[in-house]
Amino acid sequence: MKLVRPIILIALLFSGVFIYQRFIATRDHKIVGMCEAYGTTGPVGGTCTPKPTIPSPSPTTKVMIDKKAAFAIFTHSTFRVFTSSMYHNRAPDVFIQSDNPNIVHVKKDDIRWGDFFGTLPFKLTSTCLTTGTGQTFCTEGDNTLKFYLNGVQDLDALSKKIQDRDRLLVSFGPIDDPNIPAQLERVSQVD
Repeated sequence: MKLVRPIILIALLFSGVFIYQRFIATRDHKIVGMCEAYGTTGPVGGTCTPKPTIPSPSPTTKVMIDKKAAFAIFTHSTFRVFTSSMYHNRAPDVFIQSDNPNIVHVKKDDIRWGDFFGTLPFKLTSTCLTTGTGQTFCTEGDNTLKFYLNGVQDLDALSKKIQDRDRLLVSFGPIDDPNIPAQLERVSQVD
């Protein structure tokens, strides 16, 4: 009987420790849940502590882009017009309008001349122009497709970003076309 009593005391001691641990764990769990509900962190000494505040990123100011550039296309000295509605307002970021269809409106940064022409219902590459009516003008023999950006011949004009007040001439005709200066004058001034 003397051996049973210490075993019972030890058993009661262990079960008391177990019950106490369960009580603390349950209490802490409830406190943690309560702390989270109030936007604080878990129990420190049985109480909730405020969460450290992380500054939210400042709102970025969206910069409004409103660039305008001019262009003209000539094939064998014929000025191509873009008055048909099939050319107007075809994309939200870069477009032409009916009131002045040779002025390009750019509303997003990093728009290139090739991006703009890609919105129109014709095809333009560095060597070929296929019009909206299906006429094709490709560099071959004595005739070439030429690009002049701001008065300077530029073979890579389609890959250049459209800058405010740019002026682009696309001209198909003889290699040494004597009409280029007059065509450059026809590219609209951007107001």
